[in-house]
Amino acid sequence: MAEVKSGKNLELNNLISIRKRMSQSEINSEILNIGNYLKEKGANKNGPLVTATYKAELVNNEPFLDMEILLPVDKKIEVASGYQFKDSLILNDMLTIQHKGNPNFLPNTYSQLVSYISDNQLEQNSPAYNVYHMNQSAGDSIEDMVIDIYVRVK
Repeated sequence: MAEVKSGKNLELNNLISIRKRMSQSEINSEILNIGNYLKEKGANKNGPLVTATYKAELVNNEPFLDMEILLPVDKKIEVASGYQFKDSLILNDMLTIQHKGNPNFLPNTYSQLVSYISDNQLEQNSPAYNVYHMNQSAGDSIEDMVIDIYVRVK
């Protein structure tokens, strides 16, 4: 069982961002599009991929998420329509829980976090930020994935 920690901070700089309502396949496609766009602009990834989920809904039994995808880059770049460039993302005094392993089991980690929030009579007042720590080395397995979840509570 993962441990929930409080008072954690995260700061990332020079982020390319897009926020829209997407299905899971559209999310995966958008992440690939961002990577291709960075190559076109001569920029490189400079930190972990971050997603912020603002709302989730089922449409015809398919989940759609109001999600922001953020990726730190090594320099300021002009952004195409639909994208934004953000100087920084600063998350202070957040609850965190770390998921290790196959992301298909991420809902179990979220359940632990929701239980902690409920058991401690807290209320979430921010989107859930997933911070994906991946080394895309040859031989890395999806079972080695590490995802830190950040939420603000009151």
